[in-house]
Amino acid sequence: MSRNPVDFFGNDKYTFSKKCLESLRTALSGLTFKMYTILDNCPNEYEKLFTDLFPIENLKIIHTSLGNKGTFKKQIEILSNQNDSNIVYFAEDDYFYLKDLKNMVDFIKSKKADFVTPYEHPACYTDGHIIKNEEVIFEGQKYLTVQHACLTFMTTKENLIKNKRYLLIFSNWFGSDFVVWGTITLGSTYFKYFKLLFNIKNYSVINFKVYSSMFFFAWHRFIINKKYKLFMPVGSLASHMEKNQLAPGVDWNKYFLTK
Repeated sequence: MSRNPVDFFGNDKYTFSKKCLESLRTALSGLTFKMYTILDNCPNEYEKLFTDLFPIENLKIIHTSLGNKGTFKKQIEILSNQNDSNIVYFAEDDYFYLKDLKNMVDFIKSKKADFVTPYEHPACYTDGHIIKNEEVIFEGQKYLTVQHACLTFMTTKENLIKNKRYLLIFSNWFGSDFVVWGTITLGSTYFKYFKLLFNIKNYSVINFKVYSSMFFFAWHRFIINKKYKLFMPVGSLASHMEKNQLAPGVDWNKYFLTK
């Protein structure tokens, strides 16, 4: 759940979760899937929420007490070892889906994308974005390469395994998705950041921790320019329901009033 969620439902977390999950069910229409559901210290009614919304034969419910870092590590473990599908999707519980996910699945299958997020993240237009955007229009949906995203994304099992050690940075070292995606997407472009480590004008403890962590874990990737393409839709397929970070181009108040 978002630390600073939108206030469409006040403090009613259950209704908020239900609304998001109903949109996910719609987004999965027409797709065959197996859903591994991690309920981390969740009340009993949340398990019923899943069994009411999704076919029981498609569900495997796992109860844990691991926290955010631990549950992300658990997702990586499960999806790396499952044999149900070569397409894997990491889904946080606080996303609202606007469109179905078939286009995203087909985009991954086309091998034109290594990773895809469903969320047009406003920060990708503002927060120190230094890679050159590559634009692809796939079956009518526009996508741009970006250097970072949140932790809801789609990829292949093969790419997941190849990047497992870098994704695990979030759980094992530094809980920053910016660091995780930097090690995966930047390649030699990282060295445009490197000067910030020693630039007094731009120096901060957090910047030093972020950029030095990237270098510590992926210096060899940066040197040989090893990188993977992460794409973001323009015309969001879903949004992280974080206050002040909603996907652009949607009148969210009107949307929730009319749906």
